[in-house]
Amino acid sequence: MGRLQSEEAIFNACVRKSEMLALDAERASGEIQKLAAAAVEAEVEMKRGAANLRAAARELRSIESRTYAMDNKATGLLNDLRVLPSKEAVALREDVAVTVDKVAVHRNAALATLKKIFKSGIEV
Repeated sequence: MGRLQSEEAIFNACVRKSEMLALDAERASGEIQKLAAAAVEAEVEMKRGAANLRAAARELRSIESRTYAMDNKATGLLNDLRVLPSKEAVALREDVAVTVDKVAVHRNAALATLKKIFKSGIEV
């Protein structure tokens, strides 16, 4: 404020600044309300996503345990087939071994996915 301005000019300038400040405060209030609503929505979505991840982790754990059971059955089957001398038994043993390898690949994929879920902060 210059010292050569009149008291009325200074008052008018203060009124304009006050009005601008009130307008800025009103805009900020509206933005805050919008951002608060967006934060609440994001939190709900995050919780829903975490619940989905926990459900997927449970299913992956279940599949993982089933693959271990499949391995145990396959081991018994392979042991039974080893005592049989026929060519068909050898071919079947080869098929079972290939299946066991596929199961191991699937189990490793499930474990890798579980690791990713764990790294995202979800207990598995």
